[in-house]
Amino acid sequence: SLAALLGLTPRYVEPVYSGQTKTGVSYNLSAAAEWQLSTQLFLGDKLPVKLPEHWRATLQLPEDGRVDLDVRVDDYSVVRVGGSHALDEEQRLFPRVFWGRHVTLALTGILAGAALYASADGLERDAALAGAWLRGEPPRVYASAAELAQDPPGFGVPVSMRGNARCELREDADSGKVGFDCGWLRWDGAAPQAGRLEVNAAVMQLYSGDFIRTRPNPMLDVLVASQVYGRMRDNPMAGYNARNLSAVSVTGLSGTVRGIEQACDLATGESIAACDELKREFAANILLAKEGAGSWLELYRLVEEGAFEGKGRGDDGAMFSRYVERMRRLARVAMHALIESALDRASRDAMRTQRGGVVLRVLPGPHATLPGLRDTRQEGLLMAWNQQVRTLSSEGAMPFKIDGLAAGAGSDVSGAPEIVVDAARSLDDPWPSLARMAWLLLAAWLVLAHLPLAVVRNRQASARERGLREYAERRHAARPGFF
Repeated sequence: SLAALLGLTPRYVEPVYSGQTKTGVSYNLSAAAEWQLSTQLFLGDKLPVKLPEHWRATLQLPEDGRVDLDVRVDDYSVVRVGGSHALDEEQRLFPRVFWGRHVTLALTGILAGAALYASADGLERDAALAGAWLRGEPPRVYASAAELAQDPPGFGVPVSMRGNARCELREDADSGKVGFDCGWLRWDGAAPQAGRLEVNAAVMQLYSGDFIRTRPNPMLDVLVASQVYGRMRDNPMAGYNARNLSAVSVTGLSGTVRGIEQACDLATGESIAACDELKREFAANILLAKEGAGSWLELYRLVEEGAFEGKGRGDDGAMFSRYVERMRRLARVAMHALIESALDRASRDAMRTQRGGVVLRVLPGPHATLPGLRDTRQEGLLMAWNQQVRTLSSEGAMPFKIDGLAAGAGSDVSGAPEIVVDAARSLDDPWPSLARMAWLLLAAWLVLAHLPLAVVRNRQASARERGLREYAERRHAARPGFF
């Protein structure tokens, strides 16, 4: 027979309802039959067995100390005690309810939907494209802006457009500067008018480098070379350093000095410091025939006195060619802000003349071939100005091709129709949108199907626990197994 003795180590073990069992009878119990079983049950004196937790509060041993047990062999969990407590009977009366997997699947659906929402852009456009593909709807073809204005597409309509359009002048939201944005196209409409670049002539000359005019001076080159090579005995590196050393004549010196002074009078902000450096460098590097100018003020005073324009004077000076290029770089830096401000004003004036036609706002995607303009601001503001004039001319319209999905409509400030086209979604390649919709539907199904089931099953599990407790309270004593 199997002996069952009460131990002192409490332990919770969830009951197991199936498996091979062995039967035994307890004897030599060292405690009264009225003990509540809140400790560990043993077989014999060494082998512990597992008692279901909900039996401990109500199970009472018989007075004779002998009870019949059914114990699972694989984990020694008790499945029956006497004739009063049996897991099979409880399972028949109160079947187990599982709700954890429904919670897991509902959470999986929520996380899948959240991940898709965070990573995907424009799920409503994916739904529209998937619907058009399932219906077999062909794209709506537009060959002219007039057709598009007469019959604009609604949201979610696949479209195909071909034609010639201009890139739009728009204000950048981050920098506040006006420039061309080829993600916005104006299809047809009146040709816009390029604004006037209103800038002082002296400022323009300094920025372009035309303020300093030079001509070759062979005699001065020979003089410089003779001086350099005459020093080679004392400095062997002098010949190496003089390889590209040459001097040029600066013609119209008085006009150059006056132009620098006039342009720098208009400088503001950081341009003032750049102008001061230009003046200082120019006065230090200009070579004069007779006079010596140690500073810009002295040089400007000589110009105002007409020292270089008198009889027998050629109104010129000399400067090494490398310093000439440095003067031009300094002048460009000093005048950059003034030219940029004038270009911005002219661009805003031109932007206000953009009217008529149809405005296309093209969202980036592989299904659009749009006009392209080179970024000329790095090459100089005058290059950007010349590009603007060409683009706004009657020959400035360039070909484009768009196969996408209509994603919105409206009108611009001039009243022209404005159509938003998503070039990332096209009937030519609907599979990404279909995959995202399938993902979304699966996530929605997991949530809608399993979240209510999790709530219902959880309530059923709570009701089962209450029923088990009430059932156990009605069956206190463990009656002997043999009658």
